[in-house]
Amino acid sequence: MVDGHTRESMLAALAYQMTWLERSGADRRWQFGQTTYSSEDMLASLTRFQELWLRHYGNWAALRSALQAEFDLYHWHWDGRPDILFTGYYAPVFQGSRRLEGIYRYPLYRKPADLLAIRLDLFDPKFVQPGPAMRGDRLMARLDGKRQIVPYFSRADIDQDRVLAGRNLELVYLASYWDNFVFQIQGGGFVQLPDGGYLKLDYAGKNGRPYVSVGRLLIEDGIIPRENMSMQALTAYFRDNPDDIARYCFQNESYVFYQSDGVTHRDLRPELFPHGSLGFPVTTRRSIATDKKLFPGGGLAFIRGMQHQSQGPPQPFSGFVLDQDTGGAIRENHIDVFMGAGDEAEALAGRLKDKRGEVFFLVLKKPGS
Repeated sequence: MVDGHTRESMLAALAYQMTWLERSGADRRWQFGQTTYSSEDMLASLTRFQELWLRHYGNWAALRSALQAEFDLYHWHWDGRPDILFTGYYAPVFQGSRRLEGIYRYPLYRKPADLLAIRLDLFDPKFVQPGPAMRGDRLMARLDGKRQIVPYFSRADIDQDRVLAGRNLELVYLASYWDNFVFQIQGGGFVQLPDGGYLKLDYAGKNGRPYVSVGRLLIEDGIIPRENMSMQALTAYFRDNPDDIARYCFQNESYVFYQSDGVTHRDLRPELFPHGSLGFPVTTRRSIATDKKLFPGGGLAFIRGMQHQSQGPPQPFSGFVLDQDTGGAIRENHIDVFMGAGDEAEALAGRLKDKRGEVFFLVLKKPGS
């Protein structure tokens, strides 16, 4: 049980998570194995882990011994198998402008006022049938001209037919459609403005349409071999074949909307990193994104797997993480690890793809167990 990352990064992620748990409702529950845990149980787990982390960081044998004595360890399985698909994500940093000017022509939008989130749990189950616009217990939709509820606009509607143009929803403009698309895949990030400052954009919502992996489409069409697929490979392909961008990207109907604090920041401090699904900044190599239909968020875990390198064979990685985010492509046994912001983080995220990873959730033992 070796942790390959810094002491301080874990403390930062724990601080965010503990504050969130302190504010969580008393009725929130977590299920691991056959045991149900409350917010109080989860907070007690993190509090005790923090004490042990401060005492034993670097002495992994001692930390492991203490955790085995005081915590229950849940080796998570999906469909009877322990294999986890690990990938990486990051906060992109692209050049852009608040105004439509020069090369900056591709907008990122704030969330439209007509985007409805319909709570399905308020309706009789016999009227609710699973469909492509359904995400968990919410249906993302809009009212059409006949005041009928219909799915919200698709990516092609928004970016090709420009149905949102003229509604003052544009937050910032990027220099290429591929930059725009990559920004949405990552969920949130930064735009460097012409004056050198940074505009921070956080996830605000999505259209509820199904997510389709462009990488998978290129693999299926025999364009990029599966073993060579990465974000870098995608970027290189579309740089050389710009006419294919719309044909492939529009097949991914999912669309992300953003919010901004409106401040021009002078640097990229970690506390400015994008907010995860729990509402606070994610932490480099400490925050993971999971399927929130399976995990309510906030759990402490230990992960291990293999990471590809720029040269040479894959190398093992392991460390303690917190479940603090989700994503459109994160389903079932797929877990995304946040790798940081900028070009180096992009390279690391692109090289993280392991289909045989493992995850162990840790919860403080209940009295008498």
